[in-house]
Amino acid sequence: MTAKRSGWLFFTITMAYIFVPCLFLIGDMADYLTIANTLWLSEGIIMIPALLFAICSKERLRDAAAIHKIRIPTIFLAVLFIALLGPLVLLCNAVTMLFVDNEAEEILSLVSEISIGGMFFFVGMLAPVCEEIVFRGILYTGFRKNGTPMQAILWTAFLFGLFHMNLNQMAYAMVLGFAFGLLREATGNIWAGIIGHISLNSYSVFVYYLQTILPAEELSEAESAMTQETLLVAIGAYLVVALITTALAACVLVAIAKLEHGEAYLRQVFKKGERGRTWSIPLWLGIMLCIATIVYDIVISRGWLPVS
Repeated sequence: MTAKRSGWLFFTITMAYIFVPCLFLIGDMADYLTIANTLWLSEGIIMIPALLFAICSKERLRDAAAIHKIRIPTIFLAVLFIALLGPLVLLCNAVTMLFVDNEAEEILSLVSEISIGGMFFFVGMLAPVCEEIVFRGILYTGFRKNGTPMQAILWTAFLFGLFHMNLNQMAYAMVLGFAFGLLREATGNIWAGIIGHISLNSYSVFVYYLQTILPAEELSEAESAMTQETLLVAIGAYLVVALITTALAACVLVAIAKLEHGEAYLRQVFKKGERGRTWSIPLWLGIMLCIATIVYDIVISRGWLPVS
């Protein structure tokens, strides 16, 4: 993979993600789109092109996707690393909720039509594995080949955020994408990112499940209490806690790098180096498609464009 191929891949999966579902509106094909089928389709849309691009690059898939061995202690440290970033994620989520709705909660609400086991499989496991293989694996390898480690981390974090196609998830997805990119450099593989991503998504599913079994009166009171004023108070609290826990997460990251003998690679991320050309026209076209979709989502959610 090269940076140019990564640009083409992002453009391809963006086009597929936006337009392939439209094909199911033709005739009676929409009748086959159950929640489970839709979830399989959404992951297949990004995985199939990525695998084809990796194969065409004439690299071994395990090298293109950086699938290598990882030490057992690193697994637990990766979970701790992501857990410590939790307040920072909540901070980003709360800030965006001043302007838009909590999209992740709405998505989980739709997915909840399947069993709780299905939610843990699709949201907690399948999505993280596919997304990490594509973004921190195949796409990252391309950007890393022609650019600096920091360029690869920033590009994949930015694209990962954009690909969520809404402002709410985009903000904290970029933060997490940056963290997963650091894990990729510290360990030399994507397993730490996959494990961290699985733990985060599974926790979100678990919390949502707890909310669904709460008494309706308590749930409605909690929802009504979430005003702009309470959000501002929450943002202040999250900010203070995030400053502490993010610093601790940085210490855990250093420990992971030492354990995986990746200290030199991690230091290289923050060193100034000669930047390569990592952008391409297909990449910018994919970015513009994502931005247009995000803007459209905001316009519709705000009711600025009446929809019949």
